[in-house]
Amino acid sequence: MNNKLDIYNREVLLKDSFNNFWCRIANSDVDLYSNLTDKDFIELKVAIKNINDILTYKTTIKFFDWIKEKFKIDLISYQETMDIILATKPNTNGFDIRNDKYKILAEIKCNLPLNNGNVFGRQQRYKMQQDIESLLYGKKKLTDLNNMEYYKFLGIYSIGNTTDLATRKFLQSKDMKELHEKVEILSNPKNESLQLSKDKVYIVYI
Repeated sequence: MNNKLDIYNREVLLKDSFNNFWCRIANSDVDLYSNLTDKDFIELKVAIKNINDILTYKTTIKFFDWIKEKFKIDLISYQETMDIILATKPNTNGFDIRNDKYKILAEIKCNLPLNNGNVFGRQQRYKMQQDIESLLYGKKKLTDLNNMEYYKFLGIYSIGNTTDLATRKFLQSKDMKELHEKVEILSNPKNESLQLSKDKVYIVYI
């Protein structure tokens, strides 16, 4: 007969998992799980949905800081672009970063490989392919720019080697066969002598 301590208890496991994470975040030893109402949990669930938008925003800012250094963007132009980034709602039909003076277009992705592995999910790959095609060939509703005049980037939130492996597998996939030669991973984006072409999309890990 099993010891009572070995018997599975769903709530105990859920409670421990919840408190271990959120109490660490809140720097508190209070039993948050027991103190939250059903309404609190619903509000928390809604708030968590915004996490990807938060990560995308933070990654966008970090990427644009790299762009600022790489292209020696002047302070006024930098601030103008930052104002646009701050005022842009998630999922707006446009590019995450667009600077017309320095001819820069960028999309930002915060994809994490599936199950801590080294491959992206099907939907993740599809969205990345869409972004690359949009950078190269334009978006239907954006008729005021010629993409061929711009330097094009796909900034990817990186957690290390697994992100790199997942990205390389994505680029080698059959769906990317026609686009593979038009995409390049910048393994050393801080290289000041790096020469960029407007014919390619450059992947930069953030």
